[in-house]
Amino acid sequence: MGGQLDFWPSQGAGGSHLLGKHMSGLEEGGCSSRKEQTRHTLLRRAQDPDDHAAWDEFVLQYRRFIYHVLNRMSVPVDEADDLCQEVLLRIWQRLGSYDRTRGGFRGWLSFVIRNTVLNQISSAQRRSAWHDQFQELQINRPANDALDEMIQNEWKAYVSNRALENLKTHFSTNAVEVFSMTLKGAEAPEIADKLKLKVQTVYSLRTRVKAQFMAEIRGLIEELEL
Repeated sequence: MGGQLDFWPSQGAGGSHLLGKHMSGLEEGGCSSRKEQTRHTLLRRAQDPDDHAAWDEFVLQYRRFIYHVLNRMSVPVDEADDLCQEVLLRIWQRLGSYDRTRGGFRGWLSFVIRNTVLNQISSAQRRSAWHDQFQELQINRPANDALDEMIQNEWKAYVSNRALENLKTHFSTNAVEVFSMTLKGAEAPEIADKLKLKVQTVYSLRTRVKAQFMAEIRGLIEELEL
C-alpha cells in the first residue's frame, strides 16, 4: 500500500503477529451496539440513489483501498483507474440489494471487488487490445477463497496504517517510532538503545501509544463501515 509502514509484511497476507494480537476483538461484529447503530448509517444513506452526499462520502472512504487491492492483484497501472471506477459503479448498482442480515459489509465488498476484477479479466482475454499482464494474472490468480482472504488482510493493513498515521497528530516522533518498532518485534532494551531513551520511558510510551492506537482502530472500524 502506498505509504505502508514497514512493520506490515510485504506479502500483505497473514499480517504481523503483533498487530494481529492488537486487532483481536476488533473484527467485524466486535463493536458495541451504539457503534453498530452508527456504523450502518452511511450504508443506509448510500443505498439511497438520491443521496449524492452519502455516495461522495462512501467513494472518499473506499476509493484508495479499492485501488490498492487492484495493485495487489497485479492489475496494470494504466488499467487500474478505469477498473477502480468499474468496481465503484458495480457497488453503486448493487448497494441497494445489500442486506447486512446475510453477512457483513466487508465480506460483501470483497465479493464485489473479486467478481468485478475477474469478470474484467475474462473480458480482456477476449479482446486483443488488453495487455498481456491480464493473461498472466488469469493464470496466476489465487483461488476465490485465497483472494477473499487477501482482500480481508489488505483491509486490516489499510485500517492499521491509517490508525498509525493518525497517531502522529497525538504523539512525538519518538513515541510513534517506539510503537512502530514494537510492532516489528523489537524489545524495549533494543528500542531504548536505538532511540537513546531510558528503558522505562520506552515502556511508558509504548503503553500510552498502544491505548491511542486501539482507540484509532475502533474509530476507523466505525467510520469505514467494516
